[in-house]
Amino acid sequence: MTTINTFLLLKPDWQDHPRVQREWRTAVQKAITGHEKRWALYSWARTGIQYTLAALGWEDMAYTRRKVFKFQKGIVGVPIWPALAVLTAQAASGQKQVQIASTLHFYTPGRTVALMDPANLDTYESGVIQSVTDTTITLQDNLDNTWDAGDEVAPVIPARIGDRQSFQWVTDQDNTARIVAREAFNG
Repeated sequence: MTTINTFLLLKPDWQDHPRVQREWRTAVQKAITGHEKRWALYSWARTGIQYTLAALGWEDMAYTRRKVFKFQKGIVGVPIWPALAVLTAQAASGQKQVQIASTLHFYTPGRTVALMDPANLDTYESGVIQSVTDTTITLQDNLDNTWDAGDEVAPVIPARIGDRQSFQWVTDQDNTARIVAREAFNG
């Protein structure tokens, strides 16, 4: 299993539409007759995500740059933002089940999820999904903290941040960053 060193939890600019893509890699062998044969280089499709962080103050921009550059060669947990869900009931410390409005296809057993306080970037908890129903996520381990209804949960991909990220400093309260991450494998 891939170990996540840290999480990049800044929310995207929803007007710029975060993009989640699936990527297959194949190799092509061409026969002397001109026919092609393809075979998979990946055993499963890799997930990638691209999104823009807009209207960042200097504190958020410094946080983003620190996370991106410090962990550029490591594994970072990047939420799949289009699958963001809100807790519909309180999740108490010590319980394994989390209630949300509905689960999307990224909520699968074995995937890491992050529970987040939308008002504070540094308040989060991660867990691994054991099972999923339409409105309930059961984690492998008990929660360490109590999470209120309205807090957020998102599936996370263990990702490597791309080599070239875009940071634009406009003013001290209006900055943008473009994040590109691809699913990591082989930890």
